[in-house]
Amino acid sequence: MADTDDFGYDDVALDAEFAAFRTGLLGRVVPPGPDVVRRTVRHRRRVATTTGVALALVLVIGPVAAVASLNNPPNPSPSPGTTAGPSPSETVGPTPGESTAPTTPTVPDGRISRAELLGARLDLPAWRAGPGCPDRGARLTGEPGGDRDNVLVATAYGDIDDDGATETVALVRCLVNQGGPAQVVAFDRDESGRIVTVGQVVRTDPSTPQWLLDVEVRADGVVRVEVADLAPGGGWDLDWSQRQWRGFSWNGERFTQSEGERTFPDNQYRLNLTVTATDLVYRAPDDDGTRTGEITVTMTNVGPVTAPRPRLDFALVPDGGAATASPGWYACRERAVNGQHLYCTLSPLAPGEKRKLTFHIVTTGQPPTDATVGLRSLDGNGRVAPDFSEWDNEVKITIR
Repeated sequence: MADTDDFGYDDVALDAEFAAFRTGLLGRVVPPGPDVVRRTVRHRRRVATTTGVALALVLVIGPVAAVASLNNPPNPSPSPGTTAGPSPSETVGPTPGESTAPTTPTVPDGRISRAELLGARLDLPAWRAGPGCPDRGARLTGEPGGDRDNVLVATAYGDIDDDGATETVALVRCLVNQGGPAQVVAFDRDESGRIVTVGQVVRTDPSTPQWLLDVEVRADGVVRVEVADLAPGGGWDLDWSQRQWRGFSWNGERFTQSEGERTFPDNQYRLNLTVTATDLVYRAPDDDGTRTGEITVTMTNVGPVTAPRPRLDFALVPDGGAATASPGWYACRERAVNGQHLYCTLSPLAPGEKRKLTFHIVTTGQPPTDATVGLRSLDGNGRVAPDFSEWDNEVKITIR
């Protein structure tokens, strides 16, 4: 009988197997680098989180397994000379050094060309009530065309939702007569490449802003839109509108204004002037046949802003007339004659201000048969500025 200190056959076989395992494994060991360290830290955090759960399971399952082992003896040990390996149902762990981090899904590229936008059917956010502009499955056009056409005015590109990919922003205007409502809309693509609507950045309003001019996307994802207080048309030139750049940001659900002014000051050309006049009364003719008439004109600014250059226009038919010495003409900053018209440009007229002036008009021969006096203000370029209620900007004069 052999001593108890001698190695048995089983011990020699197992020692040989471990030696072969160590020899094969050493060549595949990778020294831990930064990536391995980070994975290890993450793994340890997950282990720390699940340790309590695992311990509870052991406490519950352990006694049950012990009872089961009394009734079901364990599998016999492998025969000498054989190596135990995992059963077909077991899962073999990753090779040391092999990455197990999940892959990040690819974010769709939301850069959509102008040609693609014009060729697609798009779902637009709702227009303001009234115009009846198309929104569901709508087509965009590149040039102004028929009534209720949605015109693609401008496009811009940038990462508006901070997902690392580019999105598309478009300024769209619906044609109604000479103007129409407008809105800025953000578009993206879904995983299948289909164009989808992210949301409405801003739209026009019947009060302000009535007009959208341009759009851009800044590097930080802020969508900047140039807006104007009043829309052109109906005698209103866009040069008289006030302009602002306003910034809008995506909060995960919708766009909200994040920078820029939120209101407009009173527009300096948003005028409302009125004029009244007495009869134009002529005296007897002088020795040279000329006649001098006298008229008193009352001007009132009933609007919210100052009229920068109010101008009176005396229209005398058929022969016109000429200005002569009188308090009214002395008050004129500029005087001009153009055919049958006499012009007098005055100093600014403040809101609520009323001004009354008397003018003498000299006519050669018979007095005019028809005469009117009008009051309008000029803009900085010398053009006639619009007025809210033009019906009270001119009055017919009775001639005596």
